[in-house]
Amino acid sequence: MNPNLAHDYRVFIDNKRIDNIKNIQFQSRSQSQLDTLNVTLTSSIASDMDLFGKPIVFFLDKREGIPMFRGFIKDATVNDKSVSIRAIDVRGHLTSENINQLVLDDKYNYDGYTLGGFLKSYIEEYINKETTLIGVDKINDTEPISTLSGVRGTFKPYELVKNRLNLIFDNTKATEQPLRYHMTTVDDGNHSHIKFVKEKLKTDFPILSLSEADGILSYSYKKRPKKFIAHFGNRTFRLGSSKSAAFGKRYDIDEDLSPADAQERVRNLLLSELEENIEITLNTNRGFNLKPEDLVSIQLNNQDIDGVHKVVSKTISISNTCKLSLSLSKHKPMISQFIQ
Repeated sequence: MNPNLAHDYRVFIDNKRIDNIKNIQFQSRSQSQLDTLNVTLTSSIASDMDLFGKPIVFFLDKREGIPMFRGFIKDATVNDKSVSIRAIDVRGHLTSENINQLVLDDKYNYDGYTLGGFLKSYIEEYINKETTLIGVDKINDTEPISTLSGVRGTFKPYELVKNRLNLIFDNTKATEQPLRYHMTTVDDGNHSHIKFVKEKLKTDFPILSLSEADGILSYSYKKRPKKFIAHFGNRTFRLGSSKSAAFGKRYDIDEDLSPADAQERVRNLLLSELEENIEITLNTNRGFNLKPEDLVSIQLNNQDIDGVHKVVSKTISISNTCKLSLSLSKHKPMISQFIQ
């Protein structure tokens, strides 16, 4: 595959190949955010098509069997010269305004269901009624397991799961940072499946190494002060005993949590964000198939940013050329570096 050859890409709408394309922008982001695909095409292509809700698939290269993106068209804007399409990935079926909000009460609820069990049950009952819109074969569970027992209220299904994921930290590796979970999609060539992914350990091997001699075309970065103080309610939590209190952060914590649970929640949040104080943007000609949460090694002879980083977002832009921009954050250090 040569991703610099822009015309190797393929776009299919409702299983029909679209040829007259002006430009494409694909973006994939972490934190369980939906992938987006923006395509601009000539108006003659879409003049007689009902685009809204149609399935759309994007292959970065015609020789690949797995698409870069699979989803459906959310919006379309038509003028006398072009049609602009915005699509979101299949998880959008769980956020669409066309689905009813989920009302959980003492009579109707998902008590006892894990997050994975709830997703599978809901998708099979309400989304995949006539055809498979969201694959469920790869839905897994978190560690520790989280259930919807006792959860009451009105929710959009995706936001419900996303918000519950934000409460989960894997602390099984005592010497490492608390690891968080996010939702992503995995395509098998036929369907796009939802899957929970856990942040990687610092000791995990990066899947790509980049330098100015090998891949990096240009870069920039922004450094923010680290925060060692957390404020929640009328309480304050300090991480360690020897760090400056000049910079802190306020968290909104569930009032139903006990004081001990609230402090543990704040501690995990502070630790999970501790080293994400450097935002790096790379323009590169390698790494087109990277995904958010993947680890990348950067060597730029710059002590601020050299080392292992995680992918926060990826943007592919295609017009006359094919360009890749990566947003990275410094990967998390060992807890022992900060707790004495």
